[in-house]
Amino acid sequence: MYLNLEIISTQKFMMKIMNKKKIYISLPIAFHEDTVYKRNECAKTYLQMKFPKYDYVSPIDTNHIDDEALGNHLAIERTAFYMGRDIEQVILCDAILMCPGWENSKGCKVEKFTAETYGKEVLYMKEA
Repeated sequence: MYLNLEIISTQKFMMKIMNKKKIYISLPIAFHEDTVYKRNECAKTYLQMKFPKYDYVSPIDTNHIDDEALGNHLAIERTAFYMGRDIEQVILCDAILMCPGWENSKGCKVEKFTAETYGKEVLYMKEA
């Protein structure tokens, strides 16, 4: 009997996690390597204030970009790899947050197009 209650509790917990909404953070990376980590954290802080019950995901998080990878990401084969993973995350999210400077970023434009194509809500973060 205890086992059944544990299974039901686990199922409810998993359903709660699975139903939690997620926002993808779209931020320019190329040619902004020196500030990308700080801007990523600022976007997360902004979302935590505006949407505290949501989860957040960004290209920095999903691609596990470290300093070495950040320096090599402009190689076309790396760009294709990273963008593929980013598009996957956009499709899996409920909404996308466009960070300042997105208008000048090829990657952000592709992410926004994908979000719109898949009917995701598009949010905009104003420059501070």
